[in-house]
Amino acid sequence: MSDTLSFLKKFFQDDLNELLVNLLMRAPLRSEERFGWMKLIPLMNPEEKTALKANLEKEIAHFEAREERVANAMANTDTEVVEHQ
Repeated sequence: MSDTLSFLKKFFQDDLNELLVNLLMRAPLRSEERFGWMKLIPLMNPEEKTALKANLEKEIAHFEAREERVANAMANTDTEVVEHQ
């Protein structure tokens, strides 16, 4: 158990590792894919981590924008229904 705690303590001392885990938790990924990436983080070099960070931020922004468009479309549909009644 102490090996695991030691690993986690060292892992999260790297701010980029912590950021990547947070981004992976927010990203629109299946659980298997999310945890697969988490397992790879300790094996990545800094350039790979930076590339993953950029890709995750892009995917999250795209997903959030799509969710906002859907919410706005649904709100507009609700408004149109109320106006026609």
